[in-house]
Amino acid sequence: MTFQDRLRERFQNTTDVKIFFWICVSVLAYYASLIRVQFTFGDGPELLTAMYRLGGAHPSGYPLFTLLGFIPARIGIPSPWWLASFCTAAIPGALAAGFLFLFLRETKVHRPIAILGALAYALNTHIVYQSTRVEVYALHCFLGAVALWSIAVFLRRGERKYAFIATAFTCLALTNHLTSAFLILPITLGMMMGNFREMVKPKNIFILLGIAILCSSIYFYFPLQAMANSGDRISWNDPQTLERFWFHVSGKEYAIFMRYDKIPQTLNKFHTSLNNTFFPGILVVCVLGFFEIFLKRAKLLLVVFLFTISTLGYVSVYPINDISTYYSLLFFVAIFFFGNGIHWLVSVRFNRGDKGVKLTILRGLAVVISLAWLFGLGYTSRRNGYKEAVAQEMSESIMRDIEDPAIIFTTVDGHTFPMWYQAYVENPDRKVIPIDAVMFHLKNKQWYRNFFFDNFPDIKWPPNEIAKGNTWKKWLIDNNPDVNFYALMDRPWKTKGTWAENHGWHVRIHRGKPDKPSDATKYAKHIYMAREKKFGSSKYFYDTNRVYDRGDGPLACVAEWTKHPGVNADWRIIDPNGKIVVSVKHHKIPKNSNQSWEYLAPEKQTVGTWKCEVERKGEKMLVTTFEIR
Repeated sequence: MTFQDRLRERFQNTTDVKIFFWICVSVLAYYASLIRVQFTFGDGPELLTAMYRLGGAHPSGYPLFTLLGFIPARIGIPSPWWLASFCTAAIPGALAAGFLFLFLRETKVHRPIAILGALAYALNTHIVYQSTRVEVYALHCFLGAVALWSIAVFLRRGERKYAFIATAFTCLALTNHLTSAFLILPITLGMMMGNFREMVKPKNIFILLGIAILCSSIYFYFPLQAMANSGDRISWNDPQTLERFWFHVSGKEYAIFMRYDKIPQTLNKFHTSLNNTFFPGILVVCVLGFFEIFLKRAKLLLVVFLFTISTLGYVSVYPINDISTYYSLLFFVAIFFFGNGIHWLVSVRFNRGDKGVKLTILRGLAVVISLAWLFGLGYTSRRNGYKEAVAQEMSESIMRDIEDPAIIFTTVDGHTFPMWYQAYVENPDRKVIPIDAVMFHLKNKQWYRNFFFDNFPDIKWPPNEIAKGNTWKKWLIDNNPDVNFYALMDRPWKTKGTWAENHGWHVRIHRGKPDKPSDATKYAKHIYMAREKKFGSSKYFYDTNRVYDRGDGPLACVAEWTKHPGVNADWRIIDPNGKIVVSVKHHKIPKNSNQSWEYLAPEKQTVGTWKCEVERKGEKMLVTTFEIR
């Protein structure tokens, strides 16, 4: 038997192999064009920091992802961000699309429909975002896709090597993302249904266990990197003991977020996300596909359905804000059902024996709609970079402003992770220590406090009983007079004996009583000057300084607001001579907005010290000063 004959027998048609190749290449080229050379938002800065320094990321740790990204991040051509994203996200994301095509062909879906399904999956905003960023989900989808495709081939052919492949990729997936555990039971069931007598032979059981142990051994990375921990890396949960190891790997740390009373809302969120990601009503087509697969491959349907239900059950009791990131492999399965549903519609409604004009028109219309849909998915996916640009400008602006030695208090991932990257990767020689103010004082975060105690001995750290309380920040500031303190907080600074000077995205903390009361009001957080930068149809503000060069573009006086009923405020920008240059009465702040601003045009700028005032009736005036030179 020739090699081509083997391919034809294995893949049913060598044409499928060629299409698989071109889908992967074309999708990879598209993803590569969208990868940001610099910063990404979300978990990206933390994950790249873990890769670059061989540290430990947040639970469940993602050891496979971290190790795969180490060399690309270190090579860093053209940047650590680009190459790490290309190797750990774009390549797996493109391969996942290719294996979706092969997975659809396993159920004999028409080739054009299988191509349409693979591209629809690959081009939607959700998957594009995860395949062009330092994120774990593209790799998660690729490993899960290979496992599902392998078990589908095993169910058709009964050859044990496909069971071995499915086992290997399931266990590799488990070392990348915890939800891959929901593949274990379906894959095992598939092996039993595909060739029970063969798979229960002692030799094959031994091989399967060996593969599982070998692939899962990647988890040994955790204690090894924890033992080698130093001040330039963070080892989340410090998993050097079996108890700490299991606490980290199992994700027990996040069990507090699980809510069984939120199941209806969370399931509705998934349904809404599915509709918004692809098109309204896709679930109806998926149901048609469910019955189509039942008629053709009932055993495969049971495997896929069991995985889908268990994964959906997990995400339905985990109502965190970014739970939509967990939908990636569910979207893969949804397109599998969708492709089979479209196949059924085409087979029933578009009889090949009918050569009428109406049929030709309908087919042409279907092609036009499909192409327009794919174009729309691809177009919307190109607008993903807004948050990354903001995170990059924010963290770089803060690092430029900070004076060493410094401690900066952060909170929430969006603030903390970019500063981790700036301190431990981009500027390792700077004496800047970011501290997540929430993590530091939590009772179950002793490992986090120990990280500072062990690696920064020049700092006087508060005793544990103080660190777990509400006065630890004041203690730290009072006992380290030679250290500069800053804060990047999502709420006004309110530590007794100190006051905060607003520097835009962050504040500088001074000891003693303030020169003036805080600008913060019931609805306003603070005010600052900045420059404007556009990103597609959106805009954001950056370069939050105190001094600007004259005529170097318009300046924006920006007010940040908290929850408010939709208020009006008066704006005044006053020149060095006390003249009101910009005056706006009753500037309305929409209910759904947390920012408002007015501009100082370049032609109105003169050298000297300026002032911007924002006043809402019945509240204190917001005031910030800035200099133009």
